[in-house]
Amino acid sequence: HIETLAGDLTYALWDTGMTMGCKCDPGYSGADCSGKDCKYGIDPAYVDDDATARVSEQFYEISGGTASGGFPGDAVAGTYAIKFYDVFGEDYVTAPITISTVDTSAGGCSDVVAALEDLPNTVIPTGSVYCSQSQAQTAGVSSGQTYSLTFTGNPGYLKPLTLDTYLDGARETVAPVNTSATSPAKTTVVTYQEGISGEFVDYFAAKCTGVVASIS
Repeated sequence: HIETLAGDLTYALWDTGMTMGCKCDPGYSGADCSGKDCKYGIDPAYVDDDATARVSEQFYEISGGTASGGFPGDAVAGTYAIKFYDVFGEDYVTAPITISTVDTSAGGCSDVVAALEDLPNTVIPTGSVYCSQSQAQTAGVSSGQTYSLTFTGNPGYLKPLTLDTYLDGARETVAPVNTSATSPAKTTVVTYQEGISGEFVDYFAAKCTGVVASIS
């Protein structure tokens, strides 16, 4: 129905549950999805894209919120999924990813990258995601895990990632480890972009050859 096809838009007119249409695969459009969208973004003929293309760097943090005492009382553990949006706005959801802010051997960048690169349609090319992870395990300091993800194989603007910590519906699948604490942890998820964001602009549209520069 049109109310479903509207996606993030709000459509509430009289035909919202009556009119039907096709939901097209990424890259196709039109009433019957027979139209193939023109490619857009970084010009593939531009020979220096790897050095100058603006690609998206995104961050997310999973923590136990403001539980008193910090680590290890604020530890959380379980499984979650990442929703990734390509340049067409199509969303893809990863398989469950393990996390434990008290046991750093569980999950980590290798699991995150593997889950992202396993998404269908090769939406994220193999070997194109750069991941870094940071975490503090000092008494009294938050033990939240922060991940930085750079999508070098997906130039252009990408919508922010979203995380799902309720893989079983109403039951939280990333939950506090110590539920008997006086001020128990509360799973907190934050996603954000910092620094360079992906864009569809070639900042070096022309390239000169045979030019030598010296710095003295």
